[in-house]
Amino acid sequence: MTERPTPPNRWPRYLSRKLAAEYCGVSESTFDWEVAHGIWPQGERRGRKGGRLTWDKELIDRRGDIRSGLSSEAGESGLGGIEWGKSA
Repeated sequence: MTERPTPPNRWPRYLSRKLAAEYCGVSESTFDWEVAHGIWPQGERRGRKGGRLTWDKELIDRRGDIRSGLSSEAGESGLGGIEWGKSA
């Protein structure tokens, strides 16, 4: 199944790897690297057998808000109280 680009106002809440990379504006390999290095949140296994890896768009948005300086509320970010770019 080929995924088509999603119009900006129609992004699903949970994104496949391909859609998550597109949503973040990077290639899938760059997205994988950025997830591995903590820039974006980890994916979540979903589905009856746990075979579908998805990313919560809201968590991606929160992480992006912190990266861009729109939010410094680490407690509300789901990041365990660690602010982006600061060590514990």
